[in-house]
Amino acid sequence: MHAYCLEYLAPLLKPGAKCLDIGCGSGIFCSYLSAACGSDSTVVGVDHIPELVTMSKDNCEKDCPDALASQRVQLYLADGRKGFAAEAPYDWYKDVQRCLAMWAL
Repeated sequence: MHAYCLEYLAPLLKPGAKCLDIGCGSGIFCSYLSAACGSDSTVVGVDHIPELVTMSKDNCEKDCPDALASQRVQLYLADGRKGFAAEAPYDWYKDVQRCLAMWAL
């Protein structure tokens, strides 16, 4: 799924982009987005499951510690069903539930 999303979003992955990953799960996609958009981007990941937010932080600490330390990647425990206004505005967002529903058709 991550590879497909990155390929689909490639035209939007521009330097300096501010991205929202709703349902960030393991955090791996946040790490990929940070690398794809560059050092002046911001990636905000939200998930409503505390263990997944912890896993996200652990994975980003391993994969992109500089992005996490500089807050280019920010991870939050939150219900993202209505977005995440605290860090808005965003250039674009990915909502894992909508992606999964679309692929199930």
